[in-house]
Amino acid sequence: MILLVLFSFSFSDVLDEIGDFWSGLNEAHGPTGFEVLQFDMDAMVSGMGGIYWDEGIHASSFNPAEIMKISGSYEWNSEVIFTHRTLACGMNTEFIGYSRPMWGGAVGITMLGFFSGEMELRGYIPGELFSSYSAENLIAGFTYARRYGELSIGGTCRYLHERIFTDSYSTYSFDFGMSRLFPLSEAKALRMDIAFLHLGPKYTELKFRLPVTWRVGFKAHIGSFRGGISLSKPLNTKLQYSLGGEYKIGWFALRAGKKFENPLEKYSFGFGIAKDRFTLDYSYAPTDNGYEGAHLFTASIGL
Repeated sequence: MILLVLFSFSFSDVLDEIGDFWSGLNEAHGPTGFEVLQFDMDAMVSGMGGIYWDEGIHASSFNPAEIMKISGSYEWNSEVIFTHRTLACGMNTEFIGYSRPMWGGAVGITMLGFFSGEMELRGYIPGELFSSYSAENLIAGFTYARRYGELSIGGTCRYLHERIFTDSYSTYSFDFGMSRLFPLSEAKALRMDIAFLHLGPKYTELKFRLPVTWRVGFKAHIGSFRGGISLSKPLNTKLQYSLGGEYKIGWFALRAGKKFENPLEKYSFGFGIAKDRFTLDYSYAPTDNGYEGAHLFTASIGL
């Protein structure tokens, strides 16, 4: 019976199945709402093209499992983080996060805000300017992660509120993630993680979707170098992948990354300074569409 099943499929059938699978990965179902959720909101991560190794609140937007420290010592410190990101046309985003050990694992609380500033309101283009309007996103999240040996598992629930001019609406979403560490030696380690992000219902009468995303990462830490590759598939874009790395020299870190099939950014670079419990990171991600690139500034402190 097994042989009959195997011989019932030709090699061309297999190729067709692979082709259909790949086409599905590269199919974009856009547009979506709350696209601010797709922005990197940590300068350390952005400087490496979306690759992240550090755990704690730095990872809260990428994989909820990794707010739980899994590499190195089991000792945990609470952490506070703040990120300011500039966008084109005077828009900006602000991110605040806090994590601490609790309930046998780690919890994180985050607040993300997107603010457009005043934009021109015209009856038609290039009609006469008669007023202005603004838009904003306010997103609050709660994360819990727990460690099981070298494996950590975590989840996030979020409340999302959006206002554009006089219209406003709210919804909710969930993230789920896992991360597995493979220690090689005291100075070497590998890690693999997978996350499903921004899962939630359609909202408003127009039935907008959230930017549902799955992400897989393969990363390495070898001495002073940390880096890896990340694959991700947001609902509204093709399959994306990125490469990035960081090299540390004492308290100074230099970073660079390259993104492929990303409509917002093509590459990024940055640096970081870490002294005792305080870190300050900066990254810059230029664009090729004529708009100003994104500057990110992140400050964090361990408590």
